[in-house]
Amino acid sequence: MSLLHDLKIRILQALAQFAPGATGVRVALHRWRGVRIGQRVLIGGQTGIIGHVEIGDDTAIGAQSGISKNISGGAWWASPAVPLAEAKQQMAWVRRLGKFFARVKEIEKKLGLS
Repeated sequence: MSLLHDLKIRILQALAQFAPGATGVRVALHRWRGVRIGQRVLIGGQTGIIGHVEIGDDTAIGAQSGISKNISGGAWWASPAVPLAEAKQQMAWVRRLGKFFARVKEIEKKLGLS
């Protein structure tokens, strides 16, 4: 690839990441740089999308997500992007880690392991 082509892609990617209008300008900028985007796609702000991936019809991508593979339909969020239900489950697990570690410490103390 030529230096000019690479520069064009980088500029379009930067503009798309911060462009207003999730269904208009942002989608057009990503399409210009080689991302295949289906119909009725919503891309949240500050979303990073690597080149030459395909985003299927009826897909919603949450803000600040990272798209590194082909995705199709439904709501996606996080970095790397996962289906929204899975992302919510992962967040719930992380929030419970403090209590989990406290329980493990308590059990270790009762067993004389710590």
